[in-house]
Amino acid sequence: MNSQFLTSKYDIVFKTIFCDEDNHFLMTKLLEDILKIKVKTITFLNKELEVKFLKERRKIVDSLVLVNDKLYVQLEVNSSMGKEIYSRNFCFFSNIISTKTVKAENYSLDEEFIHIDLSYRLGKKRKVIEEYKVRNKEAMRNYVENVKLIEINMDKILNIWYTKDEKQIEKYKYLIMLCLNRKNLEKLSNKYKGDKYIMKYQEKVTKLNENEQFRRLVSYEEDFKFRENTAYINGEKKGQKKGIKQGIEKVAQNMLKDGCSVSSVAKYTNLSEKTISELQYSK
Repeated sequence: MNSQFLTSKYDIVFKTIFCDEDNHFLMTKLLEDILKIKVKTITFLNKELEVKFLKERRKIVDSLVLVNDKLYVQLEVNSSMGKEIYSRNFCFFSNIISTKTVKAENYSLDEEFIHIDLSYRLGKKRKVIEEYKVRNKEAMRNYVENVKLIEINMDKILNIWYTKDEKQIEKYKYLIMLCLNRKNLEKLSNKYKGDKYIMKYQEKVTKLNENEQFRRLVSYEEDFKFRENTAYINGEKKGQKKGIKQGIEKVAQNMLKDGCSVSSVAKYTNLSEKTISELQYSK
């Protein structure tokens, strides 16, 4: 098994650590740190979303939470960025806004909506944190008041750690910890001894890295993305659907070979148990 230390750059690592419905401890602190607000209550809403297709099931949102009963926050981890990623994320965000805004025959403006991107490979020219509004620049007027997008340049966040700028490290320490490998995470933990959030994160991410079954799951996830992206990049429209289907089935076969149960394979591929059973005995 690859000895690489899995950080929260992997969306599945991030979701496993932060999207814990039974323990809001880390998500609460992360949102307070990014949004500069006091978080009193959190409700995870991913499970309430209607999902019809495998691609939607896997990537509709990394995290969707209701904060303080009025603020909807969508949070995405993007290991790489491109125009198609922006379009996809904004489409999902818009869908959430429309779903949560329409009440009966009226449009409710009581709620606020914030989309947060934790993005890698944005480039050196981009700022550490950028905020976006639907806004008329000349008139200095917002088209809508209750919608905002925040993009965090995670490569620049990581670079802050290596610059050893004490004030900046203190300011961004809860974002920095998401990027660090085992050795540097230990250094951060020692630097802020007694910080319960850093210690809890270190404990959880270390346990995940020591879990061989979870590490295989990350491999399946990355393998799926590779096959999915290859199908879209290299395939004609007629061949894309077939290529993705073949990729899903190949991942399912690999999971079965590694001893995963039929029910587990069904959970992570969205294939029927009947289809998985047939794949189990196919060459």
